[in-house]
Amino acid sequence: MAKVRNPWSDLFQLDGKKDADWHSREAFFTQMDAEALDSFHSELPEGSTARADLSVPPEPFAGNIYSANVIVLASHPTVVENAEALECETWRKAYRKNLNTGGLKGGFYYAKGLDTLELPGAQPLLGVRRVEGDHTESGRPQRAQGGMLTPLLNDLALRMGEEGFNHASDEVREEIAAKLYKNFMVINLFPYAVDYSREAFGHQDGQWLPSQRYQQALVKLALKRAKQEKHPPLVIVSRRQQEWYDMVPKLQHKFGKKPKSLSLMQHPGSVLSQSALDSVNGRGAYKQVLKRLRA
Repeated sequence: MAKVRNPWSDLFQLDGKKDADWHSREAFFTQMDAEALDSFHSELPEGSTARADLSVPPEPFAGNIYSANVIVLASHPTVVENAEALECETWRKAYRKNLNTGGLKGGFYYAKGLDTLELPGAQPLLGVRRVEGDHTESGRPQRAQGGMLTPLLNDLALRMGEEGFNHASDEVREEIAAKLYKNFMVINLFPYAVDYSREAFGHQDGQWLPSQRYQQALVKLALKRAKQEKHPPLVIVSRRQQEWYDMVPKLQHKFGKKPKSLSLMQHPGSVLSQSALDSVNGRGAYKQVLKRLRA
């Protein structure tokens, strides 16, 4: 990591100095990517879904590369109305700490507290909690919706005597959030929010953004941990598998067959369910992921 500069600290500086109002900017990107993004966008037709949404903070990663026991390699952040996150002081502090240190400190910032669990940016991973009508602005109940981690979160809640994560008490949700903050990390191949990844990656055509070298370095560090530690983290290649293999060739053909020895997994779907993980990685794979999240 010492050989690769963390480009994401640029988000919190202005003219070489600490920027206390970084969250008030109209566009969020690292200066390292400025020229590449201009070139990328200039070649796109008007209204293209491949255009990166720079009005929301990028999410190249979320989590601590040293403490995470489950590391998911994903595609890209989803385009959501994230102004609510920028107004949340808890999220801003956690996001800044994590990105300013290049993922070496802090944790999964959407699980920093109860208020961050409910943010729009957390929904693709954590889902949406059911809220009764008398607690919503519209007066209608808000239905619970699933996210990538919903099966695992529900199982964690069940082991704590609740019916499921999105129906659990605040006390249980806060306890599970603390585990996620420490034990979970997601690394996105493309750091900026896009509406339709197939078009974005098709247009990128293997021409990586300069900043993506840092995500590459994080994955290599994760693989180093998986090789050296007695209780290694699980690295799950989720979305854009071929692109991840191109960026980090050591990822390919490194998947173990026995759950007890797994340090790398493949995940074919959008939800980390027992059937999906076990069908590809062998019986017991899901339980290994759950065990590491509970640690």
